[in-house]
Amino acid sequence: MRTGRVCPDMSAMPCFPGKILKRNWCGLTNTYLQREKTVDPAYYEGFPIVLLEALSYGLPCLASDIPANREVGLDDDRFFNAGDTETLVSRIKEFIHKPRSVEEKIAQRNRIAEKYDWEKIADKTLEYEW
Repeated sequence: MRTGRVCPDMSAMPCFPGKILKRNWCGLTNTYLQREKTVDPAYYEGFPIVLLEALSYGLPCLASDIPANREVGLDDDRFFNAGDTETLVSRIKEFIHKPRSVEEKIAQRNRIAEKYDWEKIADKTLEYEW
């Protein structure tokens, strides 16, 4: 399905949401660049890829207070109990009135890039003795 959007770095290439071939392909980039914030309301999660991707783009995030999301290392005020819509609404309102500085976004991106570098993860996986 074409969205009619044109990628900034590949002017003739249409974007296909849901079919992302590599990290810097226009679909993923456009998805995150069009957001101002991300909310991950999951009840269960093995590994919060969407949350990590959003954080890697410097987006402020709110996440349900589940073990997998806690591992990412967000501040306590970025969590809410899964299913608790009152707290979620309250957190979103706080979020809107408390934008993050450019410095905070850069620090967040750097922290995520360091902690979740796919090359390092792949190397550690290869080093593991099965």
